[in-house]
Amino acid sequence: MANENIVLREYKKGDEYGIVELFREVFGTHMDIKAWKWKYIESGIGPFISVAEQKGKIVGHYGLVPRRVNFKGTEHISAVVADVIVHPGVRHIFSKRGLFYRLVKFSIDRFTPLEESRRVLLGYGFPQERAKKIGVKLGLYEEVEDALDMSILPSRKPTLYYARPCNLDRIKIEKLWQIMKDELRDKIVNFRDYQTLKWRYSQPNAKFSFLCIFKLYKLVSMVIVREDTYEKKVYDYVGSLDYLDKSLMVVASLYNRVKTRLPPWVSERLKTLRVERIEKVTLVTNAVTGPCAGELSGHFFYTYGDEDV
Repeated sequence: MANENIVLREYKKGDEYGIVELFREVFGTHMDIKAWKWKYIESGIGPFISVAEQKGKIVGHYGLVPRRVNFKGTEHISAVVADVIVHPGVRHIFSKRGLFYRLVKFSIDRFTPLEESRRVLLGYGFPQERAKKIGVKLGLYEEVEDALDMSILPSRKPTLYYARPCNLDRIKIEKLWQIMKDELRDKIVNFRDYQTLKWRYSQPNAKFSFLCIFKLYKLVSMVIVREDTYEKKVYDYVGSLDYLDKSLMVVASLYNRVKTRLPPWVSERLKTLRVERIEKVTLVTNAVTGPCAGELSGHFFYTYGDEDV
């Protein structure tokens, strides 16, 4: 498959059938159309997807999963870079002449230009090491920080905090989110309002539990746990960060241990927890049009739920 007659363009309805076929050819696995639509279409924001097309066949895909974000006091759109795929028949070289670079650069220019037409303010991701190195080398990505990927071990210390299973209750979530949003108004945090969480945790082929955390009779936070993984994962947290450590401690004791991902600037709040570090995962940002790493490091609050998996 020669690297010629390739057209780069934005997604149009119906492309998803060619995109899932590209998944199958590149990875040898089936991606369900329903799962693809959930990820890229059903949030109601966007879509922000680019494809490379050759003679009617989709040979490249660049997907951004959008969220509303509080960016230091102002509402914008953020997006996590999800599936960047180029068919090996047209991939050839990872250079500025290659299709990988051209597709990513096209998407950045289209969705995150410096001009007023910019649709996505913040593009970020947690790529695998090889993809990260290629993106940084080509000047597409900039390393921000190493995330805290860790397992939280149970505590046997007596506590006034406890967890109760709950539903995605609009009133509870909006109250907790408003507290969190006000507290982090000068930082960067993706929205955790009812509408966002309702979409995020309708993810196909995944099982989530919702836990309301109480101190005595006071609701202090909600923790969302993914249960269909080998080790249970804390996917989200809603509430004041003053209760982050106690909430995670209660959840870890409930499940015996849980994995989580958090930014390093919250580590001061986790000193009371028993933890084991897992592997190094690096947060990256758009190096072409920013925001730059210095604007994100120490300011962006994120969890597993801010990704697409």
